[in-house]
Amino acid sequence: MSNHGGETDLTPLLAGRTSFLFLFLKGVSMLNVTIHHAGSGTCSLTGKEGDGLAITFDDGTVKNQFLSWKAFRQLLAMKMTPAKSASRIQLDMTPNIDGAATK
Repeated sequence: MSNHGGETDLTPLLAGRTSFLFLFLKGVSMLNVTIHHAGSGTCSLTGKEGDGLAITFDDGTVKNQFLSWKAFRQLLAMKMTPAKSASRIQLDMTPNIDGAATK
């Protein structure tokens, strides 16, 4: 390993390796998917014939179902989008000086 101008050469460390370590940014979520096979079939969501893959999500929402590529991408996008927090209600925190209810 050599160090030239503050940069480290990682070539000797990575030589002959087939797997890499990727660091994920804070807030990035992961989703485990098992792909059973890819090919042609009838999409479980749309009922249309086409190319796609049979998958299972580890969260149990989809189990060995064939999805078209388009349906799979849309489902992934929905699952990876963070849930919106419930609407917050603004409370009036003004003190009630005279004790009468205000409307």
